[in-house]
Amino acid sequence: MNSKSGTLSKHLSELGLTPDEVSIYSLLISRGGLSAKAISEHLGIIVNSVYRSTNALIDKGLIKALDVAPKQFQAVLKKLIQILKNV
Repeated sequence: MNSKSGTLSKHLSELGLTPDEVSIYSLLISRGGLSAKAISEHLGIIVNSVYRSTNALIDKGLIKALDVAPKQFQAVLKKLIQILKNV
């Protein structure tokens, strides 16, 4: 992990995100829209946990579900910028 991603992870953790939420959000920032299966394969997290974490991230406004099949998730960078301005 480079220092920039380490700093981002630290800020996200300090904001109350779980380790899985931090990993998923960081992955979506770097890779763009991904399905739950792809997220699971990249991070080694079971799909049920991916859905639980993506639902929490959607509720927090950090990601959105794309209207495609299969469902994909994408980071909402505008929300991250707003949060980091307040840190």
